[in-house]
Amino acid sequence: MTGGELDDLLSEALSKGLINEDEQKELMRANLIVRGVREGQIAWLVVEVSGTVDTEDVDRASRRGQLFARCVSEPVLAVVAGEFCPEEVLR
Repeated sequence: MTGGELDDLLSEALSKGLINEDEQKELMRANLIVRGVREGQIAWLVVEVSGTVDTEDVDRASRRGQLFARCVSEPVLAVVAGEFCPEEVLR
């Protein structure tokens, strides 16, 4: 999704009272938001990218995924991507 598309979607969610301005800013800081098809229906990924994945990345992705789910009617998955993820974070 382009920045302009995301801005339009979040502005609409803000005007409908689905999110507030701070939440809109939080979602604009997501590394990547992708729309695709999963099991035959539209779905969204809210992605946080980090060289080394830590619990803060996981928490941030989860929080942003939950916020974004309030803005769209399709399923939203929170995703963390990175080159290395310590065992304790995987759990």
